[in-house]
Amino acid sequence: MGKCPGRVNPRPLSNRLQLILKRNNVGFANVAALFPDGLFECDLDGCLVRFNSAGLDLFGYSDKDLERGLRVPDLFVPNDREKVEKYFQSLLNIQPQPPHLELTGLTSTGNPLPVLLHVLPLTSEGRPFGFRGTFRNIYRMKTAEELIGIIQNLGFALGLTRDLKEAMGQALKFVCQIEGIHAGCVYIVDPLTGGLKLGLTRGLLSSYSESMDFHDFASQQTRLVMIGKPIYSNHPKIDIASPPVDIGQEGVLSCQAIIPMSYNGQVIAALILYARKQTTLIASVRNTVEAIGSRMASIIARVRAVDALRESESKYRLLLETMNEGFMIVDEELTLIYANHKLCQMWGYHLDEIIGLPVSFFLDEPNKKILLDHHRRAQNGETTSYEITWAGGNGREIPTIASPRVIFDDDSHFCGYCTVLTDITELREAWKTIRMREDDLKLKSRKLDELSIAMKVLLKERDEYRAQIEEKILANIRHRFDPLLERMKFSGMNRQQEILFDLLESSAKDLLSSFSLKLSSASLGLSSMEIQVANLLREGRSTKEIAKILNLSPRTVDSHRLSIRKKIGIRHKAENLSDHLLSLK
Repeated sequence: MGKCPGRVNPRPLSNRLQLILKRNNVGFANVAALFPDGLFECDLDGCLVRFNSAGLDLFGYSDKDLERGLRVPDLFVPNDREKVEKYFQSLLNIQPQPPHLELTGLTSTGNPLPVLLHVLPLTSEGRPFGFRGTFRNIYRMKTAEELIGIIQNLGFALGLTRDLKEAMGQALKFVCQIEGIHAGCVYIVDPLTGGLKLGLTRGLLSSYSESMDFHDFASQQTRLVMIGKPIYSNHPKIDIASPPVDIGQEGVLSCQAIIPMSYNGQVIAALILYARKQTTLIASVRNTVEAIGSRMASIIARVRAVDALRESESKYRLLLETMNEGFMIVDEELTLIYANHKLCQMWGYHLDEIIGLPVSFFLDEPNKKILLDHHRRAQNGETTSYEITWAGGNGREIPTIASPRVIFDDDSHFCGYCTVLTDITELREAWKTIRMREDDLKLKSRKLDELSIAMKVLLKERDEYRAQIEEKILANIRHRFDPLLERMKFSGMNRQQEILFDLLESSAKDLLSSFSLKLSSASLGLSSMEIQVANLLREGRSTKEIAKILNLSPRTVDSHRLSIRKKIGIRHKAENLSDHLLSLK
């Protein structure tokens, strides 16, 4: 028997069987060289006669094992051996049988192996003399089916979760069902510190949670996670980033994978997986855990967004419900779909009484026209504040300033607007009060103008009357005083008496002149002696003459001159006092 890629059991065979095998040997060799699965031939008792290299490697046997004798049923677990024998028997009896059997093989080391068995009888001259069949390793196919089932079941489970912690628990539960993964945990990236905070564990002791609760942003594990690429057991730094974990009596768990969870290009969490023995995960398993990580990332991002939205909505609702202005939202048909507490209080209705009603229900005809006019403008994107008066539930009118803001949908279609309503009732009352006060002030102003005019007339009449009185008094004094001076002037006075008479005559003239009246007025405040000195200076008298006439010392006269200059406002020495006095009328 020539050599071929398959192995032949050299145990004693009948002459007839050896002849048949020689004729079939070339065909088996050609097929065995190209066939990627296990290919075998056996006798009617199931004893292997030929077995290609792929089949021996599949079950972990060698040529010597084949020489010692191997039966096809013995390549399967005890529970499946009877199925194999019945399958062979049905082929001999030409009974209907399945095209193949899905069985659990048993390797030489005792490990189970899912295989697909397909067998056809070998015949010669119409009589069967053995079987030819194939073994196909369906481990990857079965694993893929299990992984697909895990992904589907995880999707159903996540759809029923109520919060993030429950979602993380479901993800860890299903990922730990994958062969080669026995424990795991989820870390969440802290948005404030950039570190990793432990979210949940499965299959790990409580001591792990206590000691590995947080990794700061500079730790080896955080730095590996933030790279954003999955790393597996063959990575040189995986044991440094996630050291083996002692789980008590069950032994030690080694890190099998670190799966970053990214959303929109940003790492937001990480899935850390452990196994009792570090192995290389096949591609389908890697794809599955990465898919689970991606699904968890979207859930974490969604939960964060929902929490942020809920917090934001709570803040805005609190703001709307506590603001001092009314706030409402209406749809494109002017139907009220939201109203805050202040608006209900303003209109005098309960919330359930007004939601769903058209806002025109609360307006009279003139104000309806105002609303519809601004509604047409709003549909074109034009919004301005305007005054509008509402009819309240208690029968009173509520004047307001409406400040609308248009709302468009994603397709830029008008779908309503929100409006802030400011109650201006008190403002209008204030305007009325201001107008009344303005009218009152105008009336009083007119009266004051009239009084001012009357006062001016009275003052003018008083000045005219005073001037007349002064003229009469001066005329009477001159009428009585001038004749006496004339008689004294020619009465034969000596020299001293003439000087005194001249002084008396000058003083009398000045006394009766408007110049003396000005000098003695309260605005100048000159004393009687200063008035006499000023009169003499105005006549052109020198200091010595004035001193002799008034019987004063020249120094005293100079003192009076200085006082006069200050009181009448002469500040420059260059200005002559006599000339200034002459300028006074």
